[in-house]
Amino acid sequence: MPKVNFLSLEYRCESLKHDKILGICDPEGESPAYTTTDEGTDKWIATIQNMNQVDLLFIPVDKNILIYRPNGDKESTCDGMILYKNSIVFVELKDVRVGGWLSEAIQQLATTIEIFNQNHNYRDFEKRYAYPANCRHPQFQTSCRELLQEFRNKYHFTLLPKALVVIE
Repeated sequence: MPKVNFLSLEYRCESLKHDKILGICDPEGESPAYTTTDEGTDKWIATIQNMNQVDLLFIPVDKNILIYRPNGDKESTCDGMILYKNSIVFVELKDVRVGGWLSEAIQQLATTIEIFNQNHNYRDFEKRYAYPANCRHPQFQTSCRELLQEFRNKYHFTLLPKALVVIE
C-alpha cells in the first residue's frame, strides 16, 4: 500500500474553526463529510461541542483521502478526522435504525486508524479518540468495556460510541 499522509495540506477542505457548537454532516452522493453551524442544511449526524472555543480542523477522510487496497478496490474508511491542540479524533457517521451499524462503524474506524498508524506515529498525539456516531442512536446504552479495551489495546485510540464529540 502506498504511503498516505493524512495530515497533508491537500486534504484540508475547511479552515480552522472555533465555534462552540458544530454539526458534522455526511451528504448523500460523492461529496465528503463537512462541519457547519447551520442547522438548516444537511442533517447533523454528530455534534462537536467546543465550549472553550479551541481552534480545530475537520478533515474529511472518506471521499477525500482515497486509499486503495492492493487489488485496486477502494478501502472503506471512516468519514473524517478532527485535529485540535495535540489531539486527534476519527469519526464514522451513520444515520440508520437497523442493527449491526456499530460493528460496521467500528470496522471502518479500525481500518482507517490502522492505515493512519502505518503512516504516522500515533504517539505524536496526546489524546486519541474514535467516535462511531449514529444520529438515530446518539447515546450507546449497552456496556461494552471489553470491546473498548480491546480497541484501545490494538489501535491506541479510545473508542467512544456516541454522537457528541467533546473537545477538551
